[in-house]
Amino acid sequence: MRDKENIPDILIFPEVSIPYAWIHLMARFAKKNNIGIVFGVEHITIDKIVSNYSCIMLPFKIVNHTNLFINFDLKRHYAPVEKMEIEGYDNYVINENKANKTALYNWRGAVFSTINCYELTDISLRSQLIGKIDFLIAVEYNHDTNHFSNIIESTSRDIHCYVIQVNTSDYGDSRIVQPTKTEKKDIVKLKGGENIYVVIHDIDIKKLRDFQMQNHCMQSKNDKGIFKLTPPHFQVSESRRE
Repeated sequence: MRDKENIPDILIFPEVSIPYAWIHLMARFAKKNNIGIVFGVEHITIDKIVSNYSCIMLPFKIVNHTNLFINFDLKRHYAPVEKMEIEGYDNYVINENKANKTALYNWRGAVFSTINCYELTDISLRSQLIGKIDFLIAVEYNHDTNHFSNIIESTSRDIHCYVIQVNTSDYGDSRIVQPTKTEKKDIVKLKGGENIYVVIHDIDIKKLRDFQMQNHCMQSKNDKGIFKLTPPHFQVSESRRE
């Protein structure tokens, strides 16, 4: 997603990558440049309670005036190592989101959701999104790239959506995956490195929706190797039929 001037619609950073003190700067940048931003906030500690948040910033206009929607999404499932590092010292505890669901964002003609690293391992959380989203954003600080690579690829086909995985450059495997044949599934796939860089790429939401609106017979006839067939009982949500 990007406009005609090659400026992206949305900019994504990894898990725990942005200090809380920078949030006002991120908000100012998003509003000034009319760019959505999704990022992981570095752990916030208050009275020995530690929280891991993702932040979603989405600019919108009302009567030519730019406003900014901001949501902080508390992590639902902390990785065992993360949990051990937090709770293993001096009575610190994690602040965990008890709601086993994730928000949907309908923005600029696309519907998407976000997920925070280890939450990807919760199949019940992912299954709630079937037919409801065009793409899923996964922010990560994750060294187990092989394991999560399998989950990302499965998620793209099971939910039948694009998956945008953004991991730290320490570990790499930031990628955009689509629900298609193996040799075409990776639209973008990046290794790690010492330098921080930004890569821009489009995803074709209209093509995905048009394909999903067909039954399996028509999908098989018109596929031409672009997408895999939708899963059984797949239903496109009303918000994505517009």
